[in-house]
Amino acid sequence: MCEVVCCKTVDEASRALAQQYTDNQRRYIEQQLNNINSADESGKPTEIWKVINNLPGRKSKSAAKVKAENPKDRTSRWRQHFEKLLNNDTNQMDSFVAQQISETLEDVPTGEFSFEEISITARELKSGHASGADSIPPDILRDHAILNMLLPIPNSTYLTCEPMFPLSCAAARPRTCRETAAQQFPTAAQ
Repeated sequence: MCEVVCCKTVDEASRALAQQYTDNQRRYIEQQLNNINSADESGKPTEIWKVINNLPGRKSKSAAKVKAENPKDRTSRWRQHFEKLLNNDTNQMDSFVAQQISETLEDVPTGEFSFEEISITARELKSGHASGADSIPPDILRDHAILNMLLPIPNSTYLTCEPMFPLSCAAARPRTCRETAAQQFPTAAQ
């Protein structure tokens, strides 16, 4: 005869099922911990890691190896695979026709940058972060007076396609203590 658990309500059955599941999980984890302890005592770290990796339910990645008798056969099979893959004649590109997405891009602003665009961009900068190549801290860019002073720079760059001030790698790196001291005390550096 089968052993049947009689429950009066669905709630009791759900609780009983959840308890049974919890008990089974506990037993499984205890068994895996025993496996880890026995592998540790026998000095098998590979077995320990296999058990640990299987505990959270991760599956080991299947080895994507080409099966062959020797390395020469393996190389030959890879070559065949890629020759077939790369030399496959397809007509997909022949039937491709580029289609225009829209007639015009009327909603995309063109021309010089407006103060509002620069202001919105400055507000989106994160506070407390490091300066960029221009050495201007992001917090300072939220000041409207400074933005008004800086607005001609991107507009000039946009119109001429040349930066107003040439950027160099030296501007992007912080000064060393020696460079700072040489700037502050020019006679001592000589």
